[in-house]
Amino acid sequence: MFDRPFVQATKTFRGLGSLQWWGNLEIEEATLGQDDPEVGVTSVRLAEVLSALGRYEEAEEAYRRALAIEEAALGPDDPEVAITSFFLAEVLSELGRYEEAEEAYR
Repeated sequence: MFDRPFVQATKTFRGLGSLQWWGNLEIEEATLGQDDPEVGVTSVRLAEVLSALGRYEEAEEAYRRALAIEEAALGPDDPEVAITSFFLAEVLSELGRYEEAEEAYR
């Protein structure tokens, strides 16, 4: 089993990763626009880091944003949309919002 310093160091590293994705997101929004598909990709990456850190409310927001961008750019039946929906459902489950999670799984 991992000792506490290792676990804490891992969380700190992941936290720094979230700062990187937030910075990337701000740059992309400024240069590409808020609805550009690349902003959606970066939103997913940010959501992944936030979810790994247990920051589920923030992860939900980032996944929902990415999902809206993906649906507009790719259509609701695209596999990328399904993948993002799945991860949104996982976050909603972690938050105890099971009915919303079930809907997102569909």
